[in-house]
Amino acid sequence: MKALLLKDWYILVKQARWSFMLIFVFIFVSIVGKGTVFYALIATMVCSMLPVSTMAYDQMSRWDVYVLALPFSKKDIVYSKYLLVLISISLSLVLMILLNGIVAVLPIKAMTMNQMGQVLCLQAILGLLFSAINYPIIFKLGVEKGRALYMIINFFLMAIVGALLSLKGGDFKNISYGTSIPFAQLLYFLLGALCIWLLSVFISFRFSNKREL
Repeated sequence: MKALLLKDWYILVKQARWSFMLIFVFIFVSIVGKGTVFYALIATMVCSMLPVSTMAYDQMSRWDVYVLALPFSKKDIVYSKYLLVLISISLSLVLMILLNGIVAVLPIKAMTMNQMGQVLCLQAILGLLFSAINYPIIFKLGVEKGRALYMIINFFLMAIVGALLSLKGGDFKNISYGTSIPFAQLLYFLLGALCIWLLSVFISFRFSNKREL
């Protein structure tokens, strides 16, 4: 498992540098941009897509076939991708906390602790749901065949998120860090998203076992 994660890390460092830059920029804009929480959610979605990039490179190089000759099971491969998702989502959360701490010591209004908690919950919920919905499709069809389908799903997922955030806040520019959604309610949503994510792990494992390379 550790070796699979290390391999994926090397791929991301070499091939996904611009993605890391986008994540940094989106989170920074979400902090200093007067409640533009939508950018923080975009950053988390980009983080959730990082393992998909490694899967695409695996298929292009035929690593997904070669790895079966190594002492790794299909379960190890699935689990490593989902673990990488958790690490990627955690990256966006940690970056949000660090950047907000930096902004707090500057003459710029940063988020309060309550606002920070709400945004972190929203990021975690979106990241978990994004991967829970898309990764079974990828393990079932492959990255290339499943690309069109999961892009359509992502479009509707972001549209739903935007609509929910706008229910009380109106325009995205007027959303005050998601404060229109009670924090306790967000925790219930987070628990539900985690349960769906765990179910997704099981489904992806079943699809991976049945898929022919």
